[in-house]
Amino acid sequence: MIALVFATEFELGVRNFEWEVFEGLKFTKLNDELCIIITGAGVAKTALSLVKLEKFRSLYKSIHFINIGIAGSLKNSDASQVYMPGSFVFNTFSLVESPSQGFVDSCYPQIDLYEGPCLATSAVPVWDEANHNHLRGLGAELVDMEAYLFANWAKECEQEFYFIKLISDQASEESKESFKSGAIRAIESISKGIESLEALISSSKEVDLTSIKKCFRVDP
Repeated sequence: MIALVFATEFELGVRNFEWEVFEGLKFTKLNDELCIIITGAGVAKTALSLVKLEKFRSLYKSIHFINIGIAGSLKNSDASQVYMPGSFVFNTFSLVESPSQGFVDSCYPQIDLYEGPCLATSAVPVWDEANHNHLRGLGAELVDMEAYLFANWAKECEQEFYFIKLISDQASEESKESFKSGAIRAIESISKGIESLEALISSSKEVDLTSIKKCFRVDP
């Protein structure tokens, strides 16, 4: 079973799905080997979803999770460009210096799962230059609002979990006005990727990580 994990229905585009509820999470099966799960947006809802995902994976002998969604670029990538990050950091940036900053940073160590770009997860959207530069200083190329928590859970549970992120904006003040159009372009690509993966599985052809990356046109 491949479970595509989304924070919001917004990131699925205009296609209508018939939803069931599993432990409070929205869930739909596209076929016997492919489903979609909605966890809710932001770090709090993502954290709460982990216990529910643990129960979900207990129902299947073999399950692979893929978190798909839009993300901001920290290196001026074009809108709808696609990445599969493999390293994850958490945004602890603050405009106010704190004597406990070292302790806070130690609570969120960098997580390395696979080869691939580094993604930063932030509790709030990143638009300001200082925050942007801080994340760049950590080596991050992308920023979202959920992946770090999934990556931490995957590492602790030794669960296969991959990430596909499509660029919606430049994580800058200038890109706020164009966010909606960038997000729509990225979401259109997500929809096409889901359709391609669904068709691939339905054709009974072998589905592996390489073929999944082709479905979503992940950049090498």
